[in-house]
Amino acid sequence: MTLKKVILAGVLVASVGVFTACGSKNANTTNTTAANTTVNTTTAVNTTTNTAANTTANTTANTTAAAENTTTANTTANTTASAATDAGTEKQNLIAALDSVYNEAQPGTAGASLKAVICASTLLDWASKTTMTSDDIKATVKDWNTAHKDIEKKKAEDENMKAKFNDVNDACGELLTGSETDAKGLLDDAGVTGSGYPWSSAASDNVSVIMETLGIQ
Repeated sequence: MTLKKVILAGVLVASVGVFTACGSKNANTTNTTAANTTVNTTTAVNTTTNTAANTTANTTANTTAAAENTTTANTTANTTASAATDAGTEKQNLIAALDSVYNEAQPGTAGASLKAVICASTLLDWASKTTMTSDDIKATVKDWNTAHKDIEKKKAEDENMKAKFNDVNDACGELLTGSETDAKGLLDDAGVTGSGYPWSSAASDNVSVIMETLGIQ
């Protein structure tokens, strides 16, 4: 082989080497780019997934919180409304018991003591069950008393009302402090059935508030 051919062969080999090296470099660059693209795509997918998950979680949490707040608000409103209704009913029941005394008690007439027992039983039944405070009872009795007074007949009505409530107050005392035999005997004689006898100490206390407010005690 001549020197010229040797040189040409060497150049050819070098060229192939350079070409191969360039090809390898390009291949590596392509692989790196592809890998980076894959990583970035995966990161973007993960980010999107996490964002969606967080949004769903937040939405669920907010919805749950809103539902709980609505439920609490409704419960509070219903409780308030129920309490107001109960208070109104309690007041009406007291007025009905007072009206019973005013309309049914007839002091100084035949059978007055039996009618007083009937009215006393009605009043004690209410007094043993009510949840009204002493102040509420006083306010209701005062309003009721005022509504039953006629200015021109005030004195006469006052005396008449006191006589009625005096009789009923005496009957309450007999039913509360008398023996069981005596108390049941009074109720039977008056034809009272289904009463709350024996009444609690609260009944005695509440009746005392009514009588004191009317000036009976």
